[in-house]
This record gives sequence, structure tokens and C-alpha cells, in this order.
Amino acid sequence: MSLQVKDFKPLIDVKTLDYITNGLTKENPDLVLDAFVNEESRRTLKDLARTKYSEILNNEEKLEYAMAEIVGMGFVERILKKEPEATDIRFNGTQVTVKTNKTKYVYTDELVTEQDVIRLIKRVANATGKDFTEKESRMNAQLEYMRVNAIHRINAPYGTTLAIRISKPRLVVTEETFPTMAAGFILDFLKLCMQAGTNIILSGKPGSGKTELTKSLMGYLDFLQAIITIEDTPEGHFKLLFPHLDITSWYTGNNLSESELIDEALRNDCDWLMVTETRTAQAAYALFKGFLTGANGITSIHSGSAREIPARYYNMIKSELPIDQDAFFSDFYETVKIGIHQDRIWVNGKIIRYIDEIVEFIRDRKTGRGKAVTLYRRWEEDGYFYDEVEHPLSEEFVNYLLSKHCDISVLEGTRLLRSDWTDEELKRLDTLNY
Repeated sequence: MSLQVKDFKPLIDVKTLDYITNGLTKENPDLVLDAFVNEESRRTLKDLARTKYSEILNNEEKLEYAMAEIVGMGFVERILKKEPEATDIRFNGTQVTVKTNKTKYVYTDELVTEQDVIRLIKRVANATGKDFTEKESRMNAQLEYMRVNAIHRINAPYGTTLAIRISKPRLVVTEETFPTMAAGFILDFLKLCMQAGTNIILSGKPGSGKTELTKSLMGYLDFLQAIITIEDTPEGHFKLLFPHLDITSWYTGNNLSESELIDEALRNDCDWLMVTETRTAQAAYALFKGFLTGANGITSIHSGSAREIPARYYNMIKSELPIDQDAFFSDFYETVKIGIHQDRIWVNGKIIRYIDEIVEFIRDRKTGRGKAVTLYRRWEEDGYFYDEVEHPLSEEFVNYLLSKHCDISVLEGTRLLRSDWTDEELKRLDTLNY
């Protein structure tokens, strides 16, 4: 299906833009390069362009357009001006699509060609010291809150592709928006988990909201706790969101792997270790050792359900490192208490991100074996969402919360503290998972 692009006449044609670009670059090469990533340099360059090319750039609108095309993100800037809540902007070789937290559509305000996209990619490459050629046909770059990926047309039969993931320093999951993710009392429960220092592992498909939930939960900590965050790309913006907390932010790369940073974090005597996603066997093992030494943490992995998290974690480690299965599961169910699985679906043309399962991991004191007990489920049918508490919190977990001086009265009236289960219902609690 092709959509009609609206009539769009560029404020300045490409030939004139090239003329201005060449003139500015010849006289101020360092300023032009820096202006792509430095707002102050961009303002300085804008003033120079206003003076030198006053006949062409004779109003503010043309000046802004020229800056966007010469030292900016071009059509991406115009999209973000119109759609500030955009999370993804993609060029699939033939058309531009825009996605927000609520919808997705084809951008038709202007005709964006492959050549427009290539010029933008080259500006990004120059600003970040990357190459983008037939030999270097893949480019990944980070520009403040934008993660940029480009694939050369030599590997893309329908034309060069570009994908930009936008992660601004904002909280998507708040007290007000949480009911779209799960029942309101679940937020009260998760607050108690954070207060108690509960180790939590999240799972779910990419884009299901795992990082957003992690950010929201971090907000319920306090300054007395030392927090270290580890990311492969700077998407969390934790320090900007929570300036009142004691947060140390680290990124992988530059000869430091995820597992090495986890080891360093434990040497820093941190109270909370937030690893946005556990990607390797070494990282999984390092974080697991941290849990065993008493560190609190939240991380995420790819898993089909919350109940599968322990097996998924074990198989990740086992794929590269020798590990005893019985000892692992015994320790896992002892140290990791809560698993959360999230999903992302389209409902009536809108994207809905929600928690579809929460489990409690329980270790049997007599056998040392573990079980994952489903506490809560949410599901969608015909555009409506339904919630169910399948099992109450274990007596052990309730006592754990009380031992951490948590006020569990906020859960009174919810089935999480229900005590009148029938024998038949409780039989399901006795099923071991491995």
C-alpha cells in the first residue's frame, strides 16, 4: 500500500544547501563538526550563517531548516518537532515510519528519499567517528538520546535503511499510567519489593517496557542506597531522572564488558545493581554471584514467560561455563524472589505494554528444590484486559517483607494476602518446576 506524500517544497534546495555547507565547512571545519553534537556550537554557526548568507537565509524558518540539514538530523528534527513523543523513526528503504507509545504511521509530510537518508547517515558518521561505506556497511552510533543504526544498500536490496530509537529522559511508567500496565495494587506490591531489597528479573520481548519499569521502580529507592546502573546504550537516563539518588552510571564497551563492570560494581560495595539486560553467560554468572553475596538487583533477559526465567538463566550460563545444575537452582530460588514477564500488543490501533505474569520463586527448605508460583496474570480478550491473582504470596515471602519493616497493610483486601484457599487450589503450589 502506498500513501500519497503531501505537497512539500523544501525551504532551500539541495544545490543551495551544498553551497552553504561547503562555504561554512571551508572557513570553520571544526565548528561545523562540533555543531552536530554541541548546541552552543550550533548557535554560533547559525549566527555566522545568518551574517554570511543573509540574502538566502533571510528569515528564522530558513535558518532553522538550514541548520537541521547541514549540522542536524534533517527530516528527523522536523518529525520530532511535530511528534515529540516519538520513540522510533525508521526508513525501510522506501518510506519513513514513525512509532510512538500509542501508535505507528507512515510519515507523509514530505518526500524523504534514499539520498536524504544517506546524507543524514554521513553526518552522523562524521560526528561520531564512524565509517559508512560498502566495506563498512553497518553503522551503530549513539547521539545523546538517539540510538542510530544504518545498513548500506549493498546489504539492503530496496535501498539504504535507517533506524533511530529515541529514548528521552522521561518516566513513562508513573503512578498515573501504571494501571494500563497492571492492576493498581501490583504497584503497591512492587514498592514493597523495592523497600525490602528484593532481587527481580524481568523478561519479555524487545520494546515491552522492561527498561521503563526498571526506571519506575528505581524511583522508590532513597539516597542512603548506593546504586550502580550498567547499560550497553545510554537509554535509562537514571541520573537525570533521579538527581536526588546516589547513582553511578556505567556503559559497556571501550574494552570493558558487561561482566567486568558487574565485578567492578560489587567491588564498589553497591546496594543496588541495575543491569538493564543480561546478554552473555559471563554477565549472567557475575550477576548471580553478586546476588549470592547479598547485592540487590534488577535485570532482564529474554524468556517466553516468567516461569521460564530460572531455566533460561541456567541455560545461558551453562552454554559457556561449567555449572552444577542442582546447586544453581537451589541458589537461584533462594536469592531471586520475583520474576516479571511483560508483553506488547496492538489493541484497536494502539500499542499496549503490560505485565502479563508475575511469579514468586520459592525454595523448598527440606529438598532444596524450587518452584515458580504464579501470583498474578493479566490478559487481553477482544480489546478488554482481565486480571487474576492465581496464588497468594507465600508465608515465607510475607515474613520476609515484615522482617524488612514493610507495611503490608497496603495489600489487605487483595488476593495476594488471601488465606482462605481450598485444599484443591493449594495443591498446585506443590508442583516442582524441574
